Amino acid sequence: MTSKKQDNPFGLAPIAPLPALNSNDYWLSRRTEEMTRHERAIRAEWQTEMLVAEAQKAKTLYGEYLISDIHESAATIFVQSATTIWAAKETVHNQELKNYVDAFCHRQIQLAGRHLEQAAIYGAENILAEMRRSLHIPPPPLSLWQRLFGKKDEF
Repeated sequence: MTSKKQDNPFGLAPIAPLPALNSNDYWLSRRTEEMTRHERAIRAEWQTEMLVAEAQKAKTLYGEYLISDIHESAATIFVQSATTIWAAKETVHNQELKNYVDAFCHRQIQLAGRHLEQAAIYGAENILAEMRRSLHIPPPPLSLWQRLFGKKDEF
């Protein structure tokens, strides 16, 4: 009998379900005037974190699409290239020359596959690097006026 981890083609353990999350947004729905300064600061940080999380989700989904497109394209181009090289190889009828052409074409198909794979890996890794980059940008420094008279609420 095999375990679930072995049945998975990727060799991964099953993902545990997330616990149910309770939503208590009473304090978030309160009017800003009713909040203390500390609560407004928490609310502002929460809004920033939610915006960053949503933007990161959108960036991740788009990145997944782009990475998938890169690998699909590499496979399609490889098949087209290998088919064209194979067809060219079949046009040679001189047996002595055919031995050289067969070896050369075999090598060209391997190189095409290797180069397309490397290009796909580099492209996907660059997209992954952008996906890893944080979208949480620190706020700009306060101006002299804001430091003297206080920062205006952004709500």
